[in-house]
Amino acid sequence: MDNFYNNFEIFCTVPGIKSGKAKSYANAIKYLCDFLQVSPLNSEFINNIDKISLKVSNKNCKFYQDFLSFLIKRNQGSYLSNGYVKAAIPQFKLFNSKLNKTKNEITKVETIKKVIDLCGGVATWDDIYTKSSKFYPNIDKSVEWKAGLRGVLYRELRNNKSFKRNIDNSFSLLENNDIKIPQVDSQEENFIIEALKDSYISVSFDKDKILGIIPINSTINHNYKIKNINGTSKNASSKIYSGRKAEKYFLNFLNKNDFKLNTDYFDVSNNKNFGYDINFKNFGLEIKNIKSGCFYLTDTEIAYLENKKTHLILVDIDNGIWILKNNSNWLKNVIDNIKEIRNYCSKKYTNIDLSEIKINIDNTIETDVTEISQYTHNEICDIILN
Repeated sequence: MDNFYNNFEIFCTVPGIKSGKAKSYANAIKYLCDFLQVSPLNSEFINNIDKISLKVSNKNCKFYQDFLSFLIKRNQGSYLSNGYVKAAIPQFKLFNSKLNKTKNEITKVETIKKVIDLCGGVATWDDIYTKSSKFYPNIDKSVEWKAGLRGVLYRELRNNKSFKRNIDNSFSLLENNDIKIPQVDSQEENFIIEALKDSYISVSFDKDKILGIIPINSTINHNYKIKNINGTSKNASSKIYSGRKAEKYFLNFLNKNDFKLNTDYFDVSNNKNFGYDINFKNFGLEIKNIKSGCFYLTDTEIAYLENKKTHLILVDIDNGIWILKNNSNWLKNVIDNIKEIRNYCSKKYTNIDLSEIKINIDNTIETDVTEISQYTHNEICDIILN
């Protein structure tokens, strides 16, 4: 059932419904089904959804009161009292209708695979958009059909399934041997080093590609087994390249929203007089690439955040741009935890220095971040400076 709710959340992520609200809609339907002890695919539940919709709108009826008591015991009462269940039901009806229509059709994953095969093993976004209808009849009937394709492809990429993204942002099929670390020749090693030249890093913001689903990660279990990994220098180079690419993506985003370089903002990422990446109208912005669902904070970055000198800009290229402000409760809790862990280790394990602690992004961040890729010039100014 988790797959059903994940797909429903993706379906709800359309213009007018932010990623956080889409997640709330998916949870709302799940909690309603938990209360009724039914599957969301249960035919009786689907047939009676209109009657249920009336009941969740009537605060005086027994169904509403019983449902609210059920949710309050699970600390989920706001989903009913704030109207998320009521708002989610129309979206659920649309999703279920679409699900029924496509049961006998080829899936979007299979469609993208066929497009890649048709294009000789490598397909661009334009190939996927223009050739999908050859295999998926009426795919473009929905207003948001492109977002649907992007959602499926990004989901597969995040889960390391079906597809891989190439260095030129085209896509290929993920073969079994792609999971292994290939031998790197000297030419590729040279490319990694050369890629650190700033002029070699080029990336463009395109709002039509934005999906707006913030990447999340979870704590891994360390197994300390011998395995093949990238060399130390290559791994470090890759981190620098990834970070600078996110910075340039955000700079391009500002340019496309009519902000002027060296007037409205300054790129100070390599300026030792600043402790952050971008000076935006005399306020600091620290850019983090969160493609992998995590990021790191240095001591200096924490100091700037705590002194209200900066905000964090979380970037997942071609997926979204989020602002995490310095007054965020989620961020404050993370920083407090880092300090607590370091303080504990400094006293108990004097020969261990936890300089780098990976911060995993989880669903609890959604109420503290704002996705700004669709914001106007004035809206961007307001949310950063106010």
